[in-house]
Amino acid sequence: MINVNEEKTKSDLNFKLHAPQMAVVNGKFIYGGRYENVKNAVFNEKGDLEAFIVKNAEFSENYFTFSKDKKTMYCLVQNVLDYNKWDNKTGVITPKKANQVITSLSIVTYNLENKTAKYEDFKNENWGVKFSNHILMDNDDQLLLLGTNITKKAKDSELVFITIKK
Repeated sequence: MINVNEEKTKSDLNFKLHAPQMAVVNGKFIYGGRYENVKNAVFNEKGDLEAFIVKNAEFSENYFTFSKDKKTMYCLVQNVLDYNKWDNKTGVITPKKANQVITSLSIVTYNLENKTAKYEDFKNENWGVKFSNHILMDNDDQLLLLGTNITKKAKDSELVFITIKK
């Protein structure tokens, strides 16, 4: 098991997920999503579990994509609670600072050949990623996300385009 950022997780290797995503890349089957934690399982060509990548996140979104050569997986983790309040009884999400629900962004990069993971956190006080409909483009070279400025003064926050080079 790969615990992202050396975090302790409660994961019990179950595959119960919300918003699952699946892909077959270079003969490997990848299954991921979220349920209490962000989870991505990588199975090798024989069907054996090669890696179980877990990132602590009480309420988050998960999306993965691949480099052009399909040797690297990028797992985008959007933490909903960094910039919002969540009533887990009613399910209502309300923004803390921005005028709409936005999320922070972190990326787990997993090398499918040497089986190593790297974690990068892009949480900041200037911008966040839109909660829904945030992926504008995902091609071989880059990923384009839609975000918004976080300001206390502006009535309407400005749009931000976030480019991630693969």
